[in-house]
Amino acid sequence: MEQGVKRTQRDYSLSFKLAVVDQIEKGELTYKQVQVRYGIQGRSTVLVWFRKHGRQYWSQGASIRDERSCAMSDPNPVLRGWASYFKLSQSKHPFEELKGWGRHKLRCTIWRQWKQPPTRVRNLMRLGLSEERARKSAFNGRGPWWNSGAQHTNHALPMKLWETARAGLNTGYDQPA
Repeated sequence: MEQGVKRTQRDYSLSFKLAVVDQIEKGELTYKQVQVRYGIQGRSTVLVWFRKHGRQYWSQGASIRDERSCAMSDPNPVLRGWASYFKLSQSKHPFEELKGWGRHKLRCTIWRQWKQPPTRVRNLMRLGLSEERARKSAFNGRGPWWNSGAQHTNHALPMKLWETARAGLNTGYDQPA
């Protein structure tokens, strides 16, 4: 077997990567065919490009831009869709659970948007936490999902914030059928 030169991500130009991703998205080639045609080494190289530069939504590895536009812009159509599905059960429990998960996800997204601990401290203090509690919360070293369910975040971003007319999470359950 002939050994070639080992290439890195930097060896490929951005325009080449975008052209490859475009070919895959149009369905002209699969990622395996692209690897063979252009001699791209590594199993995940093309997939990394596809996730980074592609226009498709990825449940994991999606960019912050995609997550912000999906989760923060208007969660209500998704909630209404689930509400229509669960209306058949004649129970409010699935809706309350879904709304709770939605609030948790929105808090998680906000926590990620704040990025740096000093920004988190400043924003938590602005939302009513004491300086000591805000510092302890921002520098606790835990991840965004844990922090979005923690008491400090629930105190700073309470449930009634999400129930206002401006940002309400509307499942449509209370509306007449």
